[in-house]
Amino acid sequence: DLATEAIGIAEATGNHRARLEALITRARAHAAAGDHAAAATDFEVAADGAAQLPARRREVLSAWADSLAALGQHDRAFALAREALEHH
Repeated sequence: DLATEAIGIAEATGNHRARLEALITRARAHAAAGDHAAAATDFEVAADGAAQLPARRREVLSAWADSLAALGQHDRAFALAREALEHH
């Protein structure tokens, strides 16, 4: 898909911000399609990549928490939601 292609191009060119945005886009597409396991995987990678961007990291953590909650992983989702709030 296009997001995966964008991730590959961003990695090849060392464009970390573009990689982050492509990961988030792909994660959201997975979530919208109901594939919360794939979404959670991409959100986890994106959260690591957003470590130096507090506002973006909060957004990613919240979306990741939503996907985990949809998977029934409520304890982990709650912990991520709390982490997102602590970085406010």
